[in-house]
Amino acid sequence: MARKFAEGTTVGAGTTKGQIEDLLIKAKLIAVNEGITTFEAEFLSHACLASGNTVGEQVIPEMKQAALDGRMPKALTMPGVNA
Repeated sequence: MARKFAEGTTVGAGTTKGQIEDLLIKAKLIAVNEGITTFEAEFLSHACLASGNTVGEQVIPEMKQAALDGRMPKALTMPGVNA
């Protein structure tokens, strides 16, 4: 079953992963352009750190573990404020 999106864009059984990725990025950029969200909010997790990891690869596992432990993730703490 195909789904119709903006201006004749159809996503269905024959749609490739690459086409879906293209639509996702386009939708994010349109949302940023329209002021619905910010570039940082949409793409920060994909930014590369000096270690070679992305922000998401570094922060997400720590956030998951902190949630399980019932604590604030180190990445979100301010020294001397919420240690």
